[in-house]
Amino acid sequence: MVNSMQTYALVENGVVSNVVMWDGSADWTPDAGVTPVLVTAATGMASAGYAYANGVFTAPAAPVVVLSLADAQTAQIAALTVAYNAAIQVPVSYMSTTFQADSGSQDRLTGSLVAGTVPAGFYWLDANNVQVGMTFAQLQGLASVMLVQGQAAFTKLQGYKTEVRAATSVAAVKAVTWA
Repeated sequence: MVNSMQTYALVENGVVSNVVMWDGSADWTPDAGVTPVLVTAATGMASAGYAYANGVFTAPAAPVVVLSLADAQTAQIAALTVAYNAAIQVPVSYMSTTFQADSGSQDRLTGSLVAGTVPAGFYWLDANNVQVGMTFAQLQGLASVMLVQGQAAFTKLQGYKTEVRAATSVAAVKAVTWA
């Protein structure tokens, strides 16, 4: 009669060193100090590195990633740049309404300004898709409001980058966040 194979965790000093298939009776002796423990639903899953205590396997804690100061600075500047890109696309208030300022809207606005004039009856859609009649000067005013918002965000980003580069610890780097 052939016994069925089962999964055993090889436990050494309370830690799984390996997982093997064994029928539980075949001629095999684990190394000294190694205890084969049958893996069951009651014990839970086991894999190399898992702890074993009180009849239960426990996964190891997730590794803590330790960044160097330079890596932390690079990562924080990247995160701040993402925040900056969001900040320059926040809708703007102008002419008693709100206009979208996402990159597509800014591109269309720039393209419209290149013409140097607007046709009679020209309008720009506000954030609610309401037509707002505009002269060329008013269109320039909308662009100016977006430019001011973008410049303020750019200045803020540059200040944050300076803070990040001056930081002398990873904790100090991570403390520099967009506000």
